[in-house]
Amino acid sequence: ARYDSALVWLNLLLLMFVAFLPFPTSVVGQHAAAPAAAVLYATSVILTSAASAACWWYASGTGSLIKPDAGRAQVRAMRARGLSAAVFFTLTVPIAIFFPYAAEILWFFAFPLTRMVFAWFSAEERKEPDDPHRQT
Repeated sequence: ARYDSALVWLNLLLLMFVAFLPFPTSVVGQHAAAPAAAVLYATSVILTSAASAACWWYASGTGSLIKPDAGRAQVRAMRARGLSAAVFFTLTVPIAIFFPYAAEILWFFAFPLTRMVFAWFSAEERKEPDDPHRQT
């Protein structure tokens, strides 16, 4: 709903990481069997995901920048989705060091995983009783 200078800086950090992503993608494409390339790519995705999560956590938390009628379950679902990619790619770094091809195969599961996490946390919203003070 709103923004402040801290959110703008977090967003600029996110955009910097997003703009950098084509480089590690190209490196991993050219050196698919190299552990260093896989670790570079995973680290880049971790930083990008963490910056994206930080934007949402700040806006929905201390920043109080989202619409007041956003449900608690929706906020939790977005927070979980934002962190799930960072956690998933962090867990693949040790695999990338020893088995770069295996890590690359695992990365295909990142999107379905984040979608499942979002759906799981969103399901909580349907289970919560109606709040009489909540505006729709």
